[in-house]
Amino acid sequence: METTMNQAEILCRKVTGHEACHQLVSRLCRDMSFGRLDRFAAAFAQRSDIVLKLPWGKYLGRESITRCLGGEGSRKGILDVHCAVTECLEVAGDGETARGCWMFQSITTDQKGEARWIWYKADICFVPENGAWKLWMVTIYPMFNAEFTEDWGKLTPTDWDKLAAEKKPDAPMEKKPWHLGDPIRLWECYPPKPYAQWNETVLGRKSK
Repeated sequence: METTMNQAEILCRKVTGHEACHQLVSRLCRDMSFGRLDRFAAAFAQRSDIVLKLPWGKYLGRESITRCLGGEGSRKGILDVHCAVTECLEVAGDGETARGCWMFQSITTDQKGEARWIWYKADICFVPENGAWKLWMVTIYPMFNAEFTEDWGKLTPTDWDKLAAEKKPDAPMEKKPWHLGDPIRLWECYPPKPYAQWNETVLGRKSK
């Protein structure tokens, strides 16, 4: 009987955590579509080891992440649509962490009228905090960023070093991001496997 109760408690933690993380990502897609990147920053947990990893570098801690994402500016003439798809999400058996992988498909139009397709993958780790699930570690893996009329199979590789100089991350990434012109994929975003408690192998990039 005790074993059955323990299994029920684990299942309950996983189900409620899964739904909370799913809803958080869905709300962030809506917020980003309305230019509310400040809400993206606010969705991170109140802990010292939060990190946002972007193709040009890492942002460590709340102050740095908030500086990177900025606030709400003028939206006149801007259209953003961000959609998270192919969700693969696992909540730990102890209910203390979760990790998920998504593909994001986005269209954007800036104030000058330039329209673009943007596709990327996201690897997101979550933690519960004061009754709500929050972002812990977020890694973005670029796929392509092309003008609407441009052939994304023939893109010029992005100069990530130039972007890093402009955007001033706290630390560089360990590897340069993969892009369509590369012969092999240097970065990947593999779905998580079921796990009982957090450990570094949960982030294993080879867990296909």
